[in-house]
Amino acid sequence: MQANLPRLLLSVAETARALNLSRNKLWQITAPRGSLPAIDVGRRVLYSPRNVEAWIQRQKAQEQETAQ
Repeated sequence: MQANLPRLLLSVAETARALNLSRNKLWQITAPRGSLPAIDVGRRVLYSPRNVEAWIQRQKAQEQETAQ
């Protein structure tokens, strides 16, 4: 019996799709080029859903600061 576990890490394709970005744009905003943290696992680059959500919140806060 396999439990329905939450996804702990997302692939590049999944993260790009979730953010509605191209893979190239995702690469540009990924640390160290940008501010979105990623995790290297061997040759794969993976993203924590929590880090993605936190990044979105930071982007919203920055937009609100610049709008004022």
